[in-house]
Amino acid sequence: MTEEELRRLVVNDMMSVSFQKRVRMFANRSWPRVSAEINCPTENRMICGLCSSYDSSWFRVLGTPASWLTETHIQECCRGLLQLQRTYSHFMSQEVSLMDVDFHQLVSSAFNEGGEYNIECLMLYVRAEISEWPAIPWNKAKIILIPFHLPGHWVLLKVLPNRKNIKIMDSDRSVDRSGKTLLKLINPLSLMLPHMLGVDSSERWSIVRPETFPTQKTSGECGVYCLAAAAYTMFRENAYELNDEKIEEFRHYCCCCIWDKFWSLD
Repeated sequence: MTEEELRRLVVNDMMSVSFQKRVRMFANRSWPRVSAEINCPTENRMICGLCSSYDSSWFRVLGTPASWLTETHIQECCRGLLQLQRTYSHFMSQEVSLMDVDFHQLVSSAFNEGGEYNIECLMLYVRAEISEWPAIPWNKAKIILIPFHLPGHWVLLKVLPNRKNIKIMDSDRSVDRSGKTLLKLINPLSLMLPHMLGVDSSERWSIVRPETFPTQKTSGECGVYCLAAAAYTMFRENAYELNDEKIEEFRHYCCCCIWDKFWSLD
């Protein structure tokens, strides 16, 4: 068997098992050990992740259902997804570009300071020129994912450049029932996107919040839904099939990967 034939065999074997099943198997295998270690009363070690270092209390928040995730949790997990995207390039989509937690804030600041044409500071993201954030360049992406934070709530923005469309993947619509707050906050992005992408800016982009996106039954899970929706999209799986059980497994998966300092699907 040639090296290329072996590679195809491995890829086909990986793709026969869904990301959701891999997360479940990984969590079932590793979470009991990791949970015992992070909850050990005699141990409070610092673990160095991809973005920074964290103590046991940080991991307890990440691994405990209904615990609200901070920006550092979202950032660390997103960075891990980028690592997976590079490591498993034949399994994960290479046409999905994931932004960091600072991006939407930079968009808002740039818009407030200079309007929709003030995009120069954002082009490092567009061209994927930030060394510590190895996302896919936008000219190669069919989907752009943006973790978006409004006071007390996380959603994921799914930008579809070819359709001039922004989808708000929101697991708790009760936070902003009318959607007016989200529309106001996302409007600068919709106005600046054509200029960042170098396309016609005369046609207004649509912003939708699909009612079919799953609703969390447990408070405090919006950040994990945001992360899991990004992961499912990058793995070409249906994020609309998420539920609280899968979210708990995904929490444990992320916690184990960071604690063990190794993001893997095996």
